[in-house]
Amino acid sequence: FCQILLVLSTSVTHYATYEAGFSHVYSLFAITAFIYFVKYYFEENKMKHFLFSCVYLGLIFILRQANILIILFVPFIAASKDNLLKGITTVFSNIRILLLGVLLFVGIASIQLTLWYLQTGQCFVYSYQGEGFNFLDPHFFSILFSYKKGLFVYTPVLFITLFGLVWFVFKKYYYLLFTWISFFVILTFVLSSWWSWFYGCSYGLRAYVDYYTIFFIPFAMILHQTNKITRIIIIALSMPSIPLNIIQTYQYNAYILHWIDMDKEKYWKVFLQTNDRFKGLFWKKNIDLSLCSTIYEINLNDISLPKNTKNKVLNVNSLEIPDFNKVSIIQLLFDNDFQKDDNSEIVLSIDKPENNHNYYWHKLFLIRFYEKDFNEWQTGLYNYEFSPINDTSDVYVSLEINTGNRDIVLKNVRLKFLNKTIGN
Repeated sequence: FCQILLVLSTSVTHYATYEAGFSHVYSLFAITAFIYFVKYYFEENKMKHFLFSCVYLGLIFILRQANILIILFVPFIAASKDNLLKGITTVFSNIRILLLGVLLFVGIASIQLTLWYLQTGQCFVYSYQGEGFNFLDPHFFSILFSYKKGLFVYTPVLFITLFGLVWFVFKKYYYLLFTWISFFVILTFVLSSWWSWFYGCSYGLRAYVDYYTIFFIPFAMILHQTNKITRIIIIALSMPSIPLNIIQTYQYNAYILHWIDMDKEKYWKVFLQTNDRFKGLFWKKNIDLSLCSTIYEINLNDISLPKNTKNKVLNVNSLEIPDFNKVSIIQLLFDNDFQKDDNSEIVLSIDKPENNHNYYWHKLFLIRFYEKDFNEWQTGLYNYEFSPINDTSDVYVSLEINTGNRDIVLKNVRLKFLNKTIGN
């Protein structure tokens, strides 16, 4: 069950498919394998398990150097202070095996160092020039709970896995509790101290993907050791996280969730929404009007249209628009209440009928014009940007409104033809 949740309730769904170019799922594999062999080493004290651990530690290093932090999780894997000391003593009493393990780690790690040297002439290359950690300003709360990228917001199943820590308290597994929390605090401190704590355009908090295994170990323990009723309750609480994650993964890839600029209002505005009319809702580009001049304006006044109809409300020859060849933005504005379930569409096109040539075409759902909130009267707008059209023949700007499941009323409809006076 834990494996099902790991795949379907977390961003592994996304990073193993849509953005497999990131190293996270590969690091997840390497860290999981490292934990597996370290666990067996402490249980059986067999040197082969130690050597395999060294190999995977080297793989962890070349995949993502910062993940060498996983060494700090070893005390938890040992399960007790006595086991930890025994394991350390055993390996240090066998110097030949210890040196072989070090050589295996260095041998794997040197693959990356060798490639860097062959490519740049340097063994160590820092590829994040101008970027780094600010350990005096960690974003501890934001990295876990913010609507921007918070770990427990976009992967809530991980919060449920923390029930395992409660189980540690109940069973008086204080060593496991202390070592797990200590590692989690250190890991979160380091990750949240990165200059871009939200890790850029990405789904959820991707830096934690590598470490998902550490969350599911306590969770697996509580499922294994509790009674049937408790297991059923925990499983029932966990199951909704599967459809939630699948829906949010779709939303991210369908431009419903913004890749970098989410907040509480935006999150709940599109919560569980998958309809096409929500695509691109938060991606509308704002124009600094101080950098533009209005060349011409057309007022269409109020427009009332019945549901389920196609209506061409404007078809104007560009020759009637002064200096149309300088126009690079057409701003469409109107007043409406922007009902959330309104699937009406607005199409702006610029065509040359003489040879059936289309210069510009853009279709948007009506709700994409909203500026404040759904279901309240306001002035909505959208800026259509295009390269200026230098054509002195008959070119037509047309506006078509295709109504959907309701009658609509657009008040004070107007189009502004703008020219950027500064910049490009």
